[in-house]
Amino acid sequence: MKLGFVGVGKHAQKMAAAFRECGAEVVAYDRRQPVQDSPAFEDFGDWLPWQEQIKSPGIDALIICAPPAVTTEVALACAKAGKRCVATKPLMLDTPPEAGIVIDMRNVGGTVWRDSHYYVDLWRLYSPAWLAMKDELRGKTIQSVHVDFYGNGPVRGFSGLLDYGPHALAFVADLMGEIPEMTWRQEVDTFRGHKHAAWGSGERVSVTTGNGFIAGGQTMRVTVKADGLRYAWIEDEGNHVYRVDGAPSGAPVMVADRAIALRAFCRAFLAGEPSNTLRISCEAHRVLASIESGRDLELCRSGSP
Repeated sequence: MKLGFVGVGKHAQKMAAAFRECGAEVVAYDRRQPVQDSPAFEDFGDWLPWQEQIKSPGIDALIICAPPAVTTEVALACAKAGKRCVATKPLMLDTPPEAGIVIDMRNVGGTVWRDSHYYVDLWRLYSPAWLAMKDELRGKTIQSVHVDFYGNGPVRGFSGLLDYGPHALAFVADLMGEIPEMTWRQEVDTFRGHKHAAWGSGERVSVTTGNGFIAGGQTMRVTVKADGLRYAWIEDEGNHVYRVDGAPSGAPVMVADRAIALRAFCRAFLAGEPSNTLRISCEAHRVLASIESGRDLELCRSGSP
């Protein structure tokens, strides 16, 4: 498959490397100015505006790693033209675009629909450790789920809540099938730029997310209590870890390099496998947009934009 990139920053470079490792070829890129003599960008092919990339029969799909407004504009144009794409989060859409969407109506993996043309890069859902924990939890009675996905920065050109939040809520939606009703509260540090911290809690689910947390550094963990045991997925020092507290052995069930998850995500897109990342992204954005806007903050619910 031949890919065109929109954006060539650090995340785009990681995505490009992962796609190449999975057999794809990066043939074109777009950014504000063409790249000049930079080793980091030498494998991105020719400079070509994204509008021309969409039209080009020599480019099979676009990988959009731009600021949120640009990413959303390009993703919508891809949908209208029927061009496959991967959009980095946060994708600023509450509902999937109608034009160009190809729906797999089989009830695969417990979802109502899954799309093989349009992915959002919620790549941690493809972590072998996450998939192993989900598989072990299948059929068990879940008492509680808590997601810690936060850090002290980085400060982006957009809300830190929209940086960490999509991943945090993606875990909930992927595990529970939906984002349940939660009551949210938020803090914003206006002295350090786009620093946000948010806490959400419901009957069985709680979430802590954002880039406004000073103590403890970056924390990425999903903890599930089910049938008397405590299951945990943890991202730590470049690895994804799945462990079960209270099991006979205290050793982790699985440890996998996080790069494996990114490659698994890229491989699934290249193979045209149905994915629920677009649906999850839209559902998460409805919640996050409501929190950030402050509308009914104490009663912010997943179905209420």
